Amino acid sequence: MIRTLDRHLAQLGFSRWVMLLFLGTFLVVLGDFIGDLGTYLGALASSRWWMFLLYEVVRLPGFVLIWLPLSTVVAAMLTASVMISQGTLTALGAAGVAPARVFRAFIVLAVLTSVGSLVVADQVVPRLIPLTERLDRALTGKSVADLRNDRPRAAGWRSGDTVWSAVKSRPAAGLYNGLAAFRSDQSKRMLNARSLEWVDGAWLLREVVLVEGDALRSYALTTPAAMGLTLKQAAPELAEALRADESRTSDELFAARAPRRWQILCLRIASALLPLLCLLYGLPRFVCWRDKSHLGVTGAKALLWALVPLLATGLLGRLLVSAGAQPVFLAAGVLGAVMTVGWLRWHRMRL
Repeated sequence: MIRTLDRHLAQLGFSRWVMLLFLGTFLVVLGDFIGDLGTYLGALASSRWWMFLLYEVVRLPGFVLIWLPLSTVVAAMLTASVMISQGTLTALGAAGVAPARVFRAFIVLAVLTSVGSLVVADQVVPRLIPLTERLDRALTGKSVADLRNDRPRAAGWRSGDTVWSAVKSRPAAGLYNGLAAFRSDQSKRMLNARSLEWVDGAWLLREVVLVEGDALRSYALTTPAAMGLTLKQAAPELAEALRADESRTSDELFAARAPRRWQILCLRIASALLPLLCLLYGLPRFVCWRDKSHLGVTGAKALLWALVPLLATGLLGRLLVSAGAQPVFLAAGVLGAVMTVGWLRWHRMRL
């Protein structure tokens, strides 16, 4: 009987999970479409309609990730509501089958969802970000001048024997302000410039000060090659190399030895565990006996409980930003505490 029950709940839960995932993702896509309605309608009414469709397709994995954390617990609640109204849970409880055992199939579903979420967040979405950004620029008609108004960030890179750094960089626009550069084999020679810009297929340095020992030389406009510096990448190649760490896969982060690689990986793992954690926190509140006559109220309270892991993950993200050399231990401590409380709630689940 138990195996039959597991098989029945697995099939029922999976079908409802797929339905909810589709509906939830559709609502997210619809909200995004309404939020930028003018741009999207203009694209659909032009010869670029195919570009809009491709844009939505490449963003779809990211939209799915938004709804995944709550998808499993909501599917379990829909299944449990039918069993509550029909008295099935009461009958199983009278036969000695605990609720935690009844809904074991949803644990398996939540674990599989978490694994899929980690794969999508770590391997799929980061690989699609460059294409998404290019399609976004094409749909919105952003020019280089518009890109130069984007929010700047610090950047540092190495090209051949030359080390470069910029205080304010906008890689998509090929613009790097507050520039410093030096060759690793010439420790007493350093270059500072107001900006490094990609103009007509070539790099230009503006307002340059070259320091050689105690001597200073100034140039209004010059090139890296004229200063004896190496910069092999064109602007698009350099922009790709300087992608933000959050838009890289874990293997890319570790290959580049990114300083924040462990923080980013820990946060992705924590986010991937949310389908399981939300189920452990939300479903025990939903099957509570005293609220069986008010399933709507019970559902709202259960969803509030399911938000606890979401809040804990948000807090963990804040802590990881300021974490020192031990982000793995911090993430393990927070996730271990949240998982332990959730597991206790699950096994103490009563009608």
